[in-house]
Amino acid sequence: MAQLFATERFPRVVHLAAQAGVRYSLQDPHAYVRSNVTGTLNVLEGCRHHGAEHLVYASTSSVYGANTNMPF
Repeated sequence: MAQLFATERFPRVVHLAAQAGVRYSLQDPHAYVRSNVTGTLNVLEGCRHHGAEHLVYASTSSVYGANTNMPF
């Protein structure tokens, strides 16, 4: 990510990358932290340090309804 931001100028960034699906996070929460938290932080830091003017962030690929089964 850092190399990409260092070699190209991005006035606008669209962040769509993430680990989708909540159930797998119960089995491997660290995969979600690496992808969703650390990955998003890398995008934010790249934007901050390299002057991106706008960031579009898609928060989820899933829509959650009235599921009565726990935990999700």
